[in-house]
Amino acid sequence: MLLAGAGFIAGLASRLVHLRLEEHGPRIVDDWVTPEEPAGNRFNDAAVDTLGRLWFGSMSENEQESGEPGQGALYRLDGAGLRRVDHGYGVANGPAVSPDGRTLYHSDTAAGIVYAYELAADGELTGRREHLRFHGAQGYPDGMTCDVEGGLWVAHWGGGRVSRFLPDGTLDETLLLPASRVTSCAFGGPELDQLYITTAADGRDQEALAGSLFRVAPGVRGLASPMFSA
Repeated sequence: MLLAGAGFIAGLASRLVHLRLEEHGPRIVDDWVTPEEPAGNRFNDAAVDTLGRLWFGSMSENEQESGEPGQGALYRLDGAGLRRVDHGYGVANGPAVSPDGRTLYHSDTAAGIVYAYELAADGELTGRREHLRFHGAQGYPDGMTCDVEGGLWVAHWGGGRVSRFLPDGTLDETLLLPASRVTSCAFGGPELDQLYITTAADGRDQEALAGSLFRVAPGVRGLASPMFSA
């Protein structure tokens, strides 16, 4: 995530750090925060909301796609400090925030569920509800992002696609990919009209394009990523 001033906040296995990209490669400037996590956990996807707060999740390295509650959690980092705001995730993934900043989406990949929360101006989350549930050939919900119209684009781990869902949860569009383990998606380009899609090669030796980065023009623009501001 972009850090107001210079550099990035990067999630490592056990901590968040201030990272700068320099001439000879990335350099860790200092540790940003180290939340207390169970042994064997690591940090995963993150996103910054419209007011500059950082939302990020954790997961167990040994978590299986079983649908059972896990030991992952959801955190918020802002000027007031670090707060653990939810727990019980198998694999916490893909925070995304609606264009109006009032809804936060977060997935539990292991359970196949995308949750939606009401996000208040002070950063409090309420009204957690099951927004989407994936089944069978759909795979599992992984990383995600919102577009300017409020559409939620979700990567399907094990499903070989990215799907766009309307704010009410209705499936609107599906982009099929020649790689089954789709990990995340993000808008980019000068006009934010290009959707960049990442995939994983792990365990997919038979897929020639597994692990590739794909780009598509989906016909809708994305949202500029806000900078984190403590």
